[in-house]
Amino acid sequence: MPALHGVGWFDNVMPYSMADYAALTALPERAALQYLYAEPVDHENYRLEDVPITAENDHDSNEAAMERLIPRLVGPGLDFFDVFLRGRGRPEDVPRVRWRTGHRDWVKSPEWPPPGARTLRLHLAAPDRAALDAEGGVLAPTAETTTGRAVWTHDPARLVPSATRDPFALLRDWPDESELEGRPDVLTFTSDERLAPLEMAGPVAARLALGSDCESMHVHVKLLDVAPDGAARMLLRGQAFVPRSAYGAPVRVDLGHTAYLLTPGHRLRLHVASSDFPLYVWHPGTGEDPWWAKEGTPNEQMLMTGGDRGSRLDLTVLEVRQ
Repeated sequence: MPALHGVGWFDNVMPYSMADYAALTALPERAALQYLYAEPVDHENYRLEDVPITAENDHDSNEAAMERLIPRLVGPGLDFFDVFLRGRGRPEDVPRVRWRTGHRDWVKSPEWPPPGARTLRLHLAAPDRAALDAEGGVLAPTAETTTGRAVWTHDPARLVPSATRDPFALLRDWPDESELEGRPDVLTFTSDERLAPLEMAGPVAARLALGSDCESMHVHVKLLDVAPDGAARMLLRGQAFVPRSAYGAPVRVDLGHTAYLLTPGHRLRLHVASSDFPLYVWHPGTGEDPWWAKEGTPNEQMLMTGGDRGSRLDLTVLEVRQ
């Protein structure tokens, strides 16, 4: 049965949608039946190109905006059904992948990630600065030869607050998270300013070497676009439960997929913390089940950098299209 996977790059369930797509395209007998349609929208179909959302383009409260949204929302599915259910067109003419990078035109591709995609690896460096302020440490193209570590306290009585009011409608507000990143329990690592555009197109993952004086920990990771004025807005997020048995070895934290153009003057930032509340359940700092725990205990967390086993960020990028 042919399947059309409709995905929003800013959708909070995007990682699960893309995991389905990746699993099915990995099966030889199913791969030819999978189609992908992906664009820079969130779960409630607010579009990156409409940010900032105003009363005129908010389809949640403006009937005219909703009427403009409906054809764009249902059109791809209806076109797909016309071909595969009603025989109005040839299956071989349906693009295997149709995707759009924010603020750019639609592109057709035979696969995802698109041909020519490559991995760009950035290493977490200058850990002694990671908890000082929003700028923090560094995302560097090469790893430091010496090992280092950043240390912070996870205090269950002072959890890092969730920046997003409604995770299903991220782009309706698309908050600036730079103030959160100034907290001493939020590590940040920031790249240099881009001198040329950087087009991301594919999966993104952090591999973090972590530790704690507790028998387990939570790690919450965000990738953000830092504008020239210092505003930091989230592109992707991921989180993981890390048991003591995994301490010291790089833990993979999948952030999902994206298609996003980082323009000159902008920077990338990685944000690492142990909580994101109330969007995610807390870690009490003990061995108790967090859903039942009533009291918490502060504990020390650490992140290791440098050397062969240091923490890093892997992006999938393309040569920028003209």
